[in-house]
Amino acid sequence: MSEKKLSRRKFLGRATCAVGGIGAVSAVYPAVASLAPDKNALAQSIAKFDIRKLKEEFKLVSVPYKQKPLFIMKFPKNYTPEKWGGQAKESINYKIFKPLLAKQNNVIAVVGVCTHLGCIPIWEKNGGKNGIPIYYCPCHGGVYTPWGDNISGPPPIPLHIPEQKLVGNILIAGPKEIR
Repeated sequence: MSEKKLSRRKFLGRATCAVGGIGAVSAVYPAVASLAPDKNALAQSIAKFDIRKLKEEFKLVSVPYKQKPLFIMKFPKNYTPEKWGGQAKESINYKIFKPLLAKQNNVIAVVGVCTHLGCIPIWEKNGGKNGIPIYYCPCHGGVYTPWGDNISGPPPIPLHIPEQKLVGNILIAGPKEIR
């Protein structure tokens, strides 16, 4: 049996590599950890709302969601664009809105930020000129349907409908809870 003796030079080389590796990891870890979302931001990425608080149809409730207002509203049963009275079309948001109505007891959440310049639209239950319910952006005159489709003014795209589901009587909006 022969014993291998570690020379002083090899020992110092390996020790230097080990200390350098520990130093590299301790230098890289804070940079990688800083890329993770803030705990406060994660807490706001989910909104929960008890829909029993919505007593009347077309009454808007706003709750914080990702540092933006989340508009939650109860719609009449069997609500369609034709019953709305405005531009009735199978649009981007309506294709999302229609199946959610049936699943969520006629309660839908829409992010309340104008897609033009980020203003907060105003809910007009009795509508504008035609008396139909709309979201109206006071900044530059954007008009949205109750389900968030842009129908007039400069907004380029509809209001955002976040991922959402109804669990019991609690409406949960946000991708973390949905998956």
